[in-house]
Amino acid sequence: MRIMWINLLLGVWLLVAPFVLALDVLTDVPIGNEVLVGFVLIGTSAWILATEPVAGARWLQIVSGLWLMTSPFVISERTVPALVGNDLIVGCMAVVVAFLQPRASVSPRPSPQ
Repeated sequence: MRIMWINLLLGVWLLVAPFVLALDVLTDVPIGNEVLVGFVLIGTSAWILATEPVAGARWLQIVSGLWLMTSPFVISERTVPALVGNDLIVGCMAVVVAFLQPRASVSPRPSPQ
């Protein structure tokens, strides 16, 4: 379950990224998109870390990561290459971490004695 800390940190980065990378050229829609996906990743990661792994939270992270990868092309963020690259990298990482999460949470079986 420790791997979920990565998505939690990615969510925090998404809250900060628009202000670090391109605040002067962004409108409210791309900033809102980054912040919304950031809160979704933070919330679902906290949910998974606080309880047993939940498939719904994992799938919400996968959908959020996929949306993050496509959103620059849907909501016209393409004018800011740094933000497009950021969204593609963070989205890919979020999807990979969410896919790996069930494997990371499986505890090894005790060996028969």
